[in-house]
Amino acid sequence: MSLDTSKRSTRENGSRRRDLLEHELDGQIIREYLESIGLIRQPVSEWNQTDIYKRLADISFELDTATVTKRVDLIKERNLLRSKLSAFPSPHELQKMEDSFIRVLRHFSSKTGISYEIWSAFGVCQTVLAKAGMTCE
Repeated sequence: MSLDTSKRSTRENGSRRRDLLEHELDGQIIREYLESIGLIRQPVSEWNQTDIYKRLADISFELDTATVTKRVDLIKERNLLRSKLSAFPSPHELQKMEDSFIRVLRHFSSKTGISYEIWSAFGVCQTVLAKAGMTCE
């Protein structure tokens, strides 16, 4: 009899572990998507794409009138910004993140008690919420 109980307990623990792992993975998908669309703030030292493009435009303008030493600094900064820009997800990668977000959103929301209204207030697009099967109640 105790053998049956220990098997059941082991199965239940395995099921709980799977649930926790699934919830953790879903949370990671949610976080990555929200970070990628700028709804979760990056550390202050991080640049967003808009800032990088603005600074690159400024550098192009400044290069025309810069001294030789200033030009070297500007070119160095431009190369650094371009490398930062290449680290951002491509449109294809963003679409894959959105698709994953949509796939897990409804289940994640029901587990965490996060409603359509909360996601909407947070800034998630209503179209994305609708694709995930979430509705305004």
